[in-house]
Amino acid sequence: MGIEPKAPGAAGDVFIEPGHYYSPEVARLEAERVFPKVWLIVCREQELARPGDYVVHDIGRESFFVVRTESGIKGFYNVCQHRGRRLKDGVGNSGKSIFCPFHAWRWDLEGGLLERADESDWANEPLCSASDVALKEVRLETWAGWVWATMDPDIKPLLEYLGPIPDILAPLELETCKIAWHKILHFPCNWKLVLDAFNEGYHTLGTHSQMQRFGTPKTFSGAMGDHAWFTYAPDIGALATASDTGSIDLRQLLVDQITETLATLKCLVSEYGLEAAKRLFDVLPADAGPAEVFPKFFELHRQVLEESGAKWPEHLTLETAATIATDYHIFPNTICLPCPDGAQWYRCRPDPSDPEKCVFEVWWLMRFAPGQEPPIQHDEYQTLEAFRGQNPFLEQDFSNLLASQRGVHSRGFQGMRTCAAQEMPIRNFHRVLDKYLQATD
Repeated sequence: MGIEPKAPGAAGDVFIEPGHYYSPEVARLEAERVFPKVWLIVCREQELARPGDYVVHDIGRESFFVVRTESGIKGFYNVCQHRGRRLKDGVGNSGKSIFCPFHAWRWDLEGGLLERADESDWANEPLCSASDVALKEVRLETWAGWVWATMDPDIKPLLEYLGPIPDILAPLELETCKIAWHKILHFPCNWKLVLDAFNEGYHTLGTHSQMQRFGTPKTFSGAMGDHAWFTYAPDIGALATASDTGSIDLRQLLVDQITETLATLKCLVSEYGLEAAKRLFDVLPADAGPAEVFPKFFELHRQVLEESGAKWPEHLTLETAATIATDYHIFPNTICLPCPDGAQWYRCRPDPSDPEKCVFEVWWLMRFAPGQEPPIQHDEYQTLEAFRGQNPFLEQDFSNLLASQRGVHSRGFQGMRTCAAQEMPIRNFHRVLDKYLQATD
């Protein structure tokens, strides 16, 4: 709503070869030519609240960590400069120094060498001065409350890399959102196959059939340089006709849709929105049309959220919300689904040893009154069976992915075909990915 469909443009027709989803050689090239050349989300700034707080990010066989210092946030390759031992795992607090338990070397939080055992023995060793063995930095920048890192010292600044997305999403003030939950799934599919599934809304009719009772809007999509978007185009005319004839009560439709989404997806809507929808019954008649219901719902949504003590973004209005799409793919491996209550966020990372496995993560970022956000918890699942029952909506998508990973091996399958109108994010993703894979510098 408020976004015009765009022609396929530079993306053109793309026929995605099945081997891209299982080839070890493609995986090797991605590790060599893609992930070292892009900006990657590492963690929320919220996770680095105190000096010494750190988060490790593994991408393929590479690893680095970010740490809060007294002066800000620093990022380092996760490796001791003595004998190559990895220094950190997961998340935690490092205290006032970074310690290697192999030979008891220690660095300060700025990466400078503090001490090493038997220091005098190193006095005349070549390439072993304090500056030589300082921890090696990775470049960091922040946007939308995320810490982003890159291994490429020559890459363009983050905001330039992201193109128009920061300006589009600015009214939402995503940097103020906190982690409501974070799920980490070890997934038996190629990372690109997983991203493809969440890079379009065309699958809703077949995969999430329970949502049909709330209407079956089509999606349209477009590319923005290396990134892309899709959004739903609700049939306002049909809703207006239905409400005028008394065949639908839009107030009840909103209550039912939010209730269903809360129960199955557990994000993209909130208790704030549900309470706002219920209050519509106090202020609007049953035959109220979209022109009355949606603006009033937006107004009540803000009212309920602010009553909780949470902050509504200053520039988030019905008009600015209408310019924001449903889904944004940020190349290469993250997807953001923004909404007035925050954002659902995906990240997908390849398994370093098996191109038919990945680590798939989902965050729900939400607005809370100060100090009311839940303790940060990273829920990790080694198998999909262990995840069963956690999120019925996403589990519907998972069944498709498992079947598709098997299907791409079939002799009867020539390759992925995509629709420019509704699947441009997939088409653009693979076009840009191929550009990186074919680069030789």
